[in-house]
Amino acid sequence: MNMPTVRRRAARFRLARGCARRRGFAYLLVLVTTLFVSVVGVGAVKLALVKSRAEAGVDDMLAARAYANAAIEIGFTMIAQDESWRSNLGNGTWVATETIGLGRLRLVGTYVDDGDGHNVDDDVILTGVGMQGDSTHMTQVTLTGFGNRVTVSPGSWRQSVNN
Repeated sequence: MNMPTVRRRAARFRLARGCARRRGFAYLLVLVTTLFVSVVGVGAVKLALVKSRAEAGVDDMLAARAYANAAIEIGFTMIAQDESWRSNLGNGTWVATETIGLGRLRLVGTYVDDGDGHNVDDDVILTGVGMQGDSTHMTQVTLTGFGNRVTVSPGSWRQSVNN
């Protein structure tokens, strides 16, 4: 073999090896870029999921508060419509857990005994409980007065939240 042929073969071998190196580098670059885009995409999906769950929790909390306040309003209506409400409704659950829409509500009436043995003039604490999803909201109000003429005690509204 003459010398120019050997040089040409050697040059072709180096050229082929250089192309293979460039193709390998391009393949590696594509893999790294794909991995990066995949990680960013999965992170964006996870972030959207967390945000969606947080918004649903806030919606449930607001709805639970509305159900608790509705239970108190139901209690006011029951008192207004029944002249013998103190004896008919008694101490304890006035409205068992009722499902309304996506949530539930419950109303409890508790007499605060003043020691005289009669409940016609005792204060009454109405407790409305509203629930939706994982949220529970409780609203309490104290009613004072005699017989059917009751008023809300100033400053007696109490709110509590359990998420």
